[in-house]
Amino acid sequence: MRLTTLACLALVAACTETSDGPDLTGLWRVTSHTENTTGCTPGAAVTDPPYIQFTRETLFGQEYFQWAPCTAPGTCETTSLFDLSYAKAIPGGYEAQIYVASGDATACSLGATVSTAIVADDGSLTIETRINTKDSITGTACTTDEAKAALDAGQLACAGLEVMTAVRN
Repeated sequence: MRLTTLACLALVAACTETSDGPDLTGLWRVTSHTENTTGCTPGAAVTDPPYIQFTRETLFGQEYFQWAPCTAPGTCETTSLFDLSYAKAIPGGYEAQIYVASGDATACSLGATVSTAIVADDGSLTIETRINTKDSITGTACTTDEAKAALDAGQLACAGLEVMTAVRN
């Protein structure tokens, strides 16, 4: 829940042109999906969604890719501003970043979600999402800038890993 509350920070945190990488738009059939909600080791198999669809969006002049889950082709759920927004070009794909901070200098919780969507040479897509957190921090201003700095410094523990692979439908 904390991630969806401040997810629009992903657009601010990842402000690069989307023209630097592969085109993610279109319908993809999910071939494997795992999720671990307690750590960053491979998780249990997940059956939903069977399809995902990427669209190219623009907000305040910033282009980004956003995906929606689909129960079948043509039945995709509407995405919202509060979903991961892949705007930062990385080798082979794009990255979405969300940084959150909750509390104050006496009890702060920091979080970071970093997700990559990478297209392999064979055309398959892998989306890897890591959730990192640290709670009960004192003596900090408790800001999203501090969450990013803590992630960059390796101070946030990995609290979740989701990996999805897909092929164009």
